[in-house]
Amino acid sequence: MNNTKLKKWRENYTPFTGVCVSQGLKLYVHFDEKDILKRIGAKWNPDPSGKGGYWWMPSDLLDLHVIDCYGDGGGDCPTIVNKFHHAAFIPSVNSTEREMTVQEWLNHNRMISKETHGLLNPTKCREVTRSETYVEYLLKHPTGEGVFVFHFFKETDLVMMWDGRTDSMKSWCTHPDGRDAWDMLVKSGWSRASSMETKKIDS
Repeated sequence: MNNTKLKKWRENYTPFTGVCVSQGLKLYVHFDEKDILKRIGAKWNPDPSGKGGYWWMPSDLLDLHVIDCYGDGGGDCPTIVNKFHHAAFIPSVNSTEREMTVQEWLNHNRMISKETHGLLNPTKCREVTRSETYVEYLLKHPTGEGVFVFHFFKETDLVMMWDGRTDSMKSWCTHPDGRDAWDMLVKSGWSRASSMETKKIDS
């Protein structure tokens, strides 16, 4: 994302207030901000093509205090790193601001893209969707025997899916990936069976 697009994106930024259910969160970072992000724990994910990539923050750091992750006691950790803010890169002296978690700090600097990095954590997915309403979609096997089940969770935009013939190996994915899996099955001969809105039952 070039500087003009990044600035506009941050002007319309909506804070991420959910729970990260994957290995980490993808970030939109300006070149001048990367060194501080790296000190806090962000990692670089290079594009397979060898050109470009993106920064991401591991999920196990999001709830920690940013000054603890920064190192060296966090004494010179800036509260504002957003390149487009007039007070960027000034070390913080506000004790309240210095108590921010990494996730709060990233939101404060308008960096979380809402996209996930890495595989989803099944345990976390089950936790965040435990009492959430979902819509069940079914695809019927080409022979008419058995179905493939998709549970779409509206609030968290997650999908749990599995082959009903075995009723095992349930996997989690994001909505776009769930749609891709659906389309792939339809192309191979599976057909829409039914759908229903229901409520997840704790097991």
